[in-house]
Amino acid sequence: MGGAFCSPAAWLPAAQAQGADSSAQTPGGEFVMLEEITVTATKRTENMQDVPIAISVLSQELVEQGNLDELNEFVDLIPNANFTKDSNTSNEISIRGSGRNLAEDEDPSVGIYRDGVYVGGLLFSTANFYDVAQVEVLRGPQAGLYGRNAVGGALNVVSQRPSHELGGSVEAQYASTQRQEYRAAVNLPVVEDTWALRVAGLYVNQDEGFDRIVNQNKYSDAVENKSARIRSLFTPNDEWEFLTTVEGLDVQGGSALGVLGPDSDTGYLDADGVIPSPLGGTRPEDTDNQYRNTPEENRLKQAQAIQEVNWRTSPGTATAIVSYRDASFDLSHDEDLTNFDISSIEYDASQESTFAELRFASDDLNGFKFVTGVSYLDEDLVLNNRYRIGSNFAGMLDGASIANLYSTGRVDALWSRVLGVPVGTPITALGLTPGASGWGGYLGDTFPVQYVNEQGLESLAVFLEASYDITDRLQVWGNVRYTEDEKTINFSQDSTECPVACVEIFNLFFNGLDPRVHFKTTNTFSNVSPGGGVNFKLSDDALLYAKVVTGFKAGGYNAIAGSAEEMPFDEEETVGYEVGAKTEWLDNRLIANAAVFLQKREDALVTILDPVMPINSLGVNAGEIENRGVELELSALPLPELQLQMALGYLDSEFKEFVAEGVDYAGNQTPRSFKYTASAIASYTQPLTDAFDLVLYASYRNGWDGYTENDNIEEMSNPEITDLRLGLQGQSWKVAGFVDNVLDNRYTTVEFGSAYTTSRHYGIYSPGRVYGLRGEFKF
Repeated sequence: MGGAFCSPAAWLPAAQAQGADSSAQTPGGEFVMLEEITVTATKRTENMQDVPIAISVLSQELVEQGNLDELNEFVDLIPNANFTKDSNTSNEISIRGSGRNLAEDEDPSVGIYRDGVYVGGLLFSTANFYDVAQVEVLRGPQAGLYGRNAVGGALNVVSQRPSHELGGSVEAQYASTQRQEYRAAVNLPVVEDTWALRVAGLYVNQDEGFDRIVNQNKYSDAVENKSARIRSLFTPNDEWEFLTTVEGLDVQGGSALGVLGPDSDTGYLDADGVIPSPLGGTRPEDTDNQYRNTPEENRLKQAQAIQEVNWRTSPGTATAIVSYRDASFDLSHDEDLTNFDISSIEYDASQESTFAELRFASDDLNGFKFVTGVSYLDEDLVLNNRYRIGSNFAGMLDGASIANLYSTGRVDALWSRVLGVPVGTPITALGLTPGASGWGGYLGDTFPVQYVNEQGLESLAVFLEASYDITDRLQVWGNVRYTEDEKTINFSQDSTECPVACVEIFNLFFNGLDPRVHFKTTNTFSNVSPGGGVNFKLSDDALLYAKVVTGFKAGGYNAIAGSAEEMPFDEEETVGYEVGAKTEWLDNRLIANAAVFLQKREDALVTILDPVMPINSLGVNAGEIENRGVELELSALPLPELQLQMALGYLDSEFKEFVAEGVDYAGNQTPRSFKYTASAIASYTQPLTDAFDLVLYASYRNGWDGYTENDNIEEMSNPEITDLRLGLQGQSWKVAGFVDNVLDNRYTTVEFGSAYTTSRHYGIYSPGRVYGLRGEFKF
């Protein structure tokens, strides 16, 4: 975040800080300047203040000082960014209004990288957020160096590298949710200055939470996480470096529970709003008293291996990275969010991906520098599921039961009103088969569907970025990337358990529509993404920049559709304009970075009601969206003991063109993005004795003026969160008490539908107040 998230340890004595200028010390030996932050955003190591990109950085020290256990805790501190988990298979990061509209079908809008490897996609998790050296978030389109799916920006998570010194740390944490969390890391020098290992692990066991299912006697947000990572660094000489990473994780549980009608008077079981939920609306305090008839289970297992090789030569550094990742995800979920037998889903998902990149980053060649390379991604994805769909017909049938219609074989009073035929009419007269099986459930309109969704991706890209110093203060740069994605899908939507009755009902109500869809095809998406800009060094402490960059998000396939023709959707293209300033003041005790941007998104994917099968939602390339805004980040060190940080964001993200179901949404704000965001951090260290210090830490974050849907009726709740830390630390130890979400704000992290319309209204509440104790020892 520019200087806004530089190290809280920047004022430590010289022996405890790295990369600081000793001339900036006070007579007492304390620093009075902020630490220099280096980033790898441009595929080379550079001072963040010299990079013409709006970058937010999370250092290892901030992770420790703020006790940040989850990636979302950091993302929510970034201006014009938010993190949600609104799908069964992945997490969502949105930057500058660029996010996913279809959570389970659409590639993310932020390119996500872990240790140089692309790990985004339709099956993605942040559960391995531990032993982190640094997190870099690049705001705005980043297609030149990061390629596909970076229309909103890119995120780099960098793990701690092995060092050639014996040492490590252990950490234990206990929280009020019956949470035990243990972290450990150790550096092991094997061959002096040549070969070193780093072993790190995480174990979390949380038995309670805030979302309790009474009849299942469990908390859906209880979690067990077992993760481990081994990194090997082999440097046989000054020219060669071999960095090997092997890691795995096994996570069970940890899913917040969706509830009907959050903070409203009425919930809905169906899209027509005819049948009110017996539960009514759900308040935050109701989440620990929920009932579900389907077992809530989920488990993610993942293994990954990464090999990175760096070869340093006189003109620059050549880097090769190869990675293999294997993940599986199993889930059982109650879709109707009640204790009634209406709708449920069982996932059987998996992903195998191979990623490779070969690049060369030149040294400074008389003012000319470049990075060029080629990347390759091969991915096999399976999103199979068994879906029992219910409550979609009940509204249009005004309470008439399809299951009862088949079991009795005759039209009752309710069906008489729906069909306009006399009571007692045999259903054979309607072309229906008495006794045909498949329909059932509490509302009599539940039917089973089996989905086979097997996708393949082969992506090849070539990229180049170059810069030239016209003078000592003026620099021009440009980049270009060519990407070719070949996507295949083998899709089947079938109802083998309802072979007769399901087909007949769909024929009756949807003009002869056959619910069985079989689809197999291959599409190729290609894109050229250029960009360029001008940087002007106003002084040694001020950089001004202006740029125009482009990006694209890959096309894909809907997970469900009424016909094969509606399955594919095309790619999204974007162009972004940005001017910014990175400045240092008061001998680097104040850093102020600002950016003003305009981004135009063409063919953005938006959600409409499927015109062929109007019980489904469908993603189509029908949107033209314009995002514009301002971001300001400040970091100040007014005293050697006190560091203050602030981030402010303004975002105007609106539809320029979007018409759906006869409604023109032009001028409306795009859903699930806040117009205003703000965050602040204060960190204070006061020496108490020669042996230990008092440490105080507080953070605040919030967002305002956002909407849950395209109609801009239901407002998003404010994600106002205040966290506090108070502890003691010595040279090698730390003990601290913490309170997360001090004000116990149970806001809705994601919400669909509206309390003011007849759409199905449901959402997820954030966790409440959590308090606990954390201890750490370094050796």
